[in-house]
Amino acid sequence: MADKKNKKNPMPIVMVILIVLLVGYIGYDKFYSSKNNIEEAKDAENYELGEAEQKEVETVEIKITETGGKIEKVANIEPKELQVVSLGNVTEVSEDGSFSATVYEDTVTPVAAMLPDKEFGLMAINTPGETSVSLNAQTTAEALVFMSPYLVSSDPELAANIKAVIEKDEAVKEFARVMEEVLEKDVEPLEDEEFNQAYGKAIESVLETLNK
Repeated sequence: MADKKNKKNPMPIVMVILIVLLVGYIGYDKFYSSKNNIEEAKDAENYELGEAEQKEVETVEIKITETGGKIEKVANIEPKELQVVSLGNVTEVSEDGSFSATVYEDTVTPVAAMLPDKEFGLMAINTPGETSVSLNAQTTAEALVFMSPYLVSSDPELAANIKAVIEKDEAVKEFARVMEEVLEKDVEPLEDEEFNQAYGKAIESVLETLNK
């Protein structure tokens, strides 16, 4: 559990977005590109302590696919003005807010719709098996909480469990409500005290649930 100071001052959202999107989802490549297998001695009597461990590097194919999505209008943000970024690929958004995105087949993928001249955008975490991605204030709140340094995970099963808790959390829903109010004021969310307080409370609430 992070201390109170950290909870009230979560990592700036723009930094979270850049970290996750530029490396193609935190830890995924490191987690899946190779694994070390220690060869156990078949004859226990002949196994000697201190014998060098034999490590075999196994290459695992990272599967990606294309999915469609829809951006719902939030506050004064026009969907057609956004650009969708996923796994380093940038795609345009149509007049009705629809788009396509590149996602992982076997684990969650962050998908962001960014304004060209802003440090903030709409986001969602795509889950394997989903046929489309929706981006709105609620999905953005959920994505930002998931990608905080306290909760983000590249392990598919753990990520799915964390995401399920986030989706049900009332403080996360309140964070989404506050986000919409802040965006209506046409100010940078990162500079809004109410926004940052709601963000910190949402992270704290999810952590408390996971630690029960």
